[in-house]
Amino acid sequence: MSYLIMLINMLSVKIAICAFFIVVAKFVTKRVGIQSVDRWLMNIHKPAGCVLFVAGLIHMVFSFHVVSTTPIIGYVLGFICMFAIIALIATCVLRRKLGEHWLVWHRIMTAIAITTVILHTQIVEPVPESHYTVYYIESLRLPENDRNLIVNLGPLLNK
Repeated sequence: MSYLIMLINMLSVKIAICAFFIVVAKFVTKRVGIQSVDRWLMNIHKPAGCVLFVAGLIHMVFSFHVVSTTPIIGYVLGFICMFAIIALIATCVLRRKLGEHWLVWHRIMTAIAITTVILHTQIVEPVPESHYTVYYIESLRLPENDRNLIVNLGPLLNK
């Protein structure tokens, strides 16, 4: 397990979470009636959705290394969420073909995506950052006694 793979996975999760909140914020500002913020969010709604898709896809690919340590339902929920995000993008692209019902499908897929993201984050435990530190130190290929010293001093150095 490479430190770089875990770093990319952790970064993609954080980017996906930020994009997710931006996309959901558009729905909230429309309902609350904050028009200036709603217009601004409308300008970045589609790009944020694309960032969410790409970051989610990167997270999915780089999470396969922990398959054995994670409940399978967490992966199923993640796949359902990615399917819902793809369907959300499809409803936008096929908006003219779907006619007046495109927004209904868009909202249904949004509800599925939000629900599965919440369940996914509740079921799948995040890997602690100390786990990344241990793998990084192991990747340095230091002699055993030096590696143990660094691992034991790690919590003290982070204070």
